Amino acid sequence: MKKLMIYGMLVLAFTSCKKNDIPAYSGENSLYFALAVDPPTPNTNEVRRDSATVSFGFSFGATDSILRIPVKVTGLPVHAARNYTISATGANGAVEGTHFDFAKKTFTIPADSLSDTIPLILHRTADLKTKTMMVTITLVPNENFVTKMLSETISGTTQVLSLNTFRVFFNDILSEPETWSEYYVGKFTVKKFYLMGKVLNLDLDRFSGPAFSQITFQELNYYGIAMQRYLNRMRSEGHTVYEDDGTEMVMGIGVQ
Repeated sequence: MKKLMIYGMLVLAFTSCKKNDIPAYSGENSLYFALAVDPPTPNTNEVRRDSATVSFGFSFGATDSILRIPVKVTGLPVHAARNYTISATGANGAVEGTHFDFAKKTFTIPADSLSDTIPLILHRTADLKTKTMMVTITLVPNENFVTKMLSETISGTTQVLSLNTFRVFFNDILSEPETWSEYYVGKFTVKKFYLMGKVLNLDLDRFSGPAFSQITFQELNYYGIAMQRYLNRMRSEGHTVYEDDGTEMVMGIGVQ
């Protein structure tokens, strides 16, 4: 089956220090979702988050989407693999085995590692054309790990992130992606979006799954400039491009 692959990016920061300066870790090993804790990748649209949205509307011909959700554990690595436990609950009609599955049944932090990914498979069913479904994945304590990292308020805001639950919303409805910036590419319309894909030969799948999108502001700026040049040329040749509402198609004010 054809799959739409979406990956999360992890950024690990290391500092050098003398061996004697490293204290021995004696606390409990706690699981958490890395996207809610790790700092975002620089120069991208990424933000810390405890959810993701996936739309099949951005993909052509894909029947499934694999979303890899990063998980980490506090403490120091050990020389043995350690299993961890999750639970998954569907909402708004999502049923495991019909609308979603997991690519593996056993979840393990590998030996000498502090991280893993949960591979969630989303199926492109007909009912996704009319509604958005949701899967909530929860990290569950077991004999190897606790889940005492529960939530955190982002500094300077009132936004509270869950560190041990992750929600995935998914549908087959084409709507404005979170990676869209009106400053560069103007008001979102389906006609403009598909035209951008055709004119610039873009892989529109990259706009799907905002939590893991690698679309940067620099790319959006380039897309806006290139598309505005195309629209200007079409107008000068007497083939002005109009939106479906009759207004002339234009890109964002940042590229005019």
